[in-house]
Amino acid sequence: MNIRSLQVKPDEIFAASLPERHLAGSSVRGGGATILGTGMVFAINMVRTVLLARLLVPADFGMIGMVAVVMNFAQMFKGAGLGFATVQKEVITHKLLSALIWMNFAVSITLGLVIALCAPLVAYVYGVPELRNVTMVLSLSFLLGGFTIQHHALLQRHMRFASLAMMEILAQSISTLVALLLAWMGWGYWSLVGGLLTHTCVFAVLCFVLCPLVPSLPTWHGEVAAMLGFGGNITGFNVINYFSRNTDNFLIGRYLGAMQLGFYDRAYRLLLFPISMLSGPLGSVAIPTLCRLRKDRDRLHRYYLNILYLLSLFMAPVVGIAFVSSEPIVLLLLGSEWMAVSDAYRYLAIGGLLQPLYNTQSWLHIAGERSDRLLRWSCVGTPILILSFVIGLPWGINGIAFVYSLAIVLVTPASLWYAGNSVGLNGVRIVRAVWRPIVACVITVCLMSLLPFEKIANAGVTLVLHAVLFLCIYIVLILILYGGIKPFRDVVDLLHLARAGR
Repeated sequence: MNIRSLQVKPDEIFAASLPERHLAGSSVRGGGATILGTGMVFAINMVRTVLLARLLVPADFGMIGMVAVVMNFAQMFKGAGLGFATVQKEVITHKLLSALIWMNFAVSITLGLVIALCAPLVAYVYGVPELRNVTMVLSLSFLLGGFTIQHHALLQRHMRFASLAMMEILAQSISTLVALLLAWMGWGYWSLVGGLLTHTCVFAVLCFVLCPLVPSLPTWHGEVAAMLGFGGNITGFNVINYFSRNTDNFLIGRYLGAMQLGFYDRAYRLLLFPISMLSGPLGSVAIPTLCRLRKDRDRLHRYYLNILYLLSLFMAPVVGIAFVSSEPIVLLLLGSEWMAVSDAYRYLAIGGLLQPLYNTQSWLHIAGERSDRLLRWSCVGTPILILSFVIGLPWGINGIAFVYSLAIVLVTPASLWYAGNSVGLNGVRIVRAVWRPIVACVITVCLMSLLPFEKIANAGVTLVLHAVLFLCIYIVLILILYGGIKPFRDVVDLLHLARAGR
C-alpha cells in the first residue's frame, strides 16, 4: 500500500471537511476498514496472549495488572477531551491546533510526573517493591503519547480510517514482537513493559508520518477556551463512566472474593467482545461523519437512524444466540471448569440487546456540540447503573448481572430520547428504527425456550444447531415484521455503496 495514499496532505489538514457527496461511501468503507482492523488486532493479541503465557509466569501479568489500575484512570485525563473537540470542530486553524497540541502535551507531562511521583505509593499499597520502578518507567508513555493526540484526531476528522487501522495493526504487531523477544531473553515482567512502551512509540511515529503537522508556538485565545470547555465535559463524562464500569468489579472482589470476580469478568468480557467488535469501530466512524452533517439535520437524522437500524439488525441475533446457548458457548470457549459463568453470561445478554444502542447516545451529544448534556446524562444514568450493582449483590454475580441488565433496559430509551434532543431528533423515530429487530429477537428467544432440545455431548454441535435454528426463526420474523425483504435489500445496498465509494 502506498504510504502517500494514507497520509493527510499538509494542504488538506485545515480543510473544513470531506466533500459531502463522498461522506456516505467514505463512512461505509471506513467502517469496514475499522472492523477489519479491529479483527486483525484481536487476532494479534490472541497470539500474543497465548505465546507470552508460555514464556512468563502469572505473577508477571499480575505486576502489570496492578499498575494498569492507575494508568487506566490517568489515561482518561490525558486527552482532556480535546481530541473529540477537534473532530467535531467545523473550521480548524493552525493557530488553534498548535495551542491544543501544546496543551495536550502539558497535561500529559503533568500526568506522567504525578504517576512517577506516586510510584513509591503504588508499591506500598500493593506491598510489591518492584512496582516502584515499573510504574516510573510506564509513566514515560504519557510523555511519548501526549504529543500526538491532535494528529490522531485529525486523521479521524478527515475520515482516514484505513490509516488508523493500519497504524494500530503495525503498532500491535511490532510491540508483540518486542514483548516476545524480551520474554524469550528472560526479562520477565519487563518484557510486558517493553511491549507497552514500544506500542506507544510506534503509534506516535506513525501519527507524525501520516499527519505531518508541525505546531507553532502556543497562543491563548477565545477558541481555545471554548474547546477546553467542550473537552472538559467529555473528560468529566469519562471519569464518571469509569466508576460505573468498575464498581461491579470492586463490589464483587470486596464482598464475594477473587474467584467469583474471575467468573464475572470472563462472563462480561465474553459478551462484550462481539458488541465492542461492532459498536466500537462504528463509533470511531460515526462521530466524525455526524459532525460533518451537523448543518444538514435531515441527513444527520437519517444517517444516525440507519446506524441504529443496522446495529440492532445484526446485534440482536448475536445476543439472542448468546442467551439461548450460554452453556455450549462457555463450555466451548472457556472449558468445563468455567461452567459457573454460564448463568451470569445469559443474564448479561439481556442487557446486551440494548447495550450497543445505549453506547451510541454520546455520538449525538458530540455531533450537536452539546458535551454539557453528555456530562449531565452521566450524572443521571451512572448512579442508576451503580445502584443496580448494589441491589444485585446479595444474589451473587448472577444477581448483579441480571439487575444490571434490567438497568440497561431502563436507561437506554431515556438516554436516546435525551441525546436525540441535542440534534432535534424525535424519540419516536428512534423507536421506529429499532423495535422490529428487538421484538424479533425476544420472540425467537421465547420460542426456542419452549422447544425441547435433546442433550448433545458435543458443545460445538449444540451451538451450531442452536444458532442455525435461531437465525431461521429470526429471519422469518424479520420478513414478517418488515412486510418483505427490505432488510436484505438494505444490506446489499450497503455493500454496493462501500464498493462504489460514493
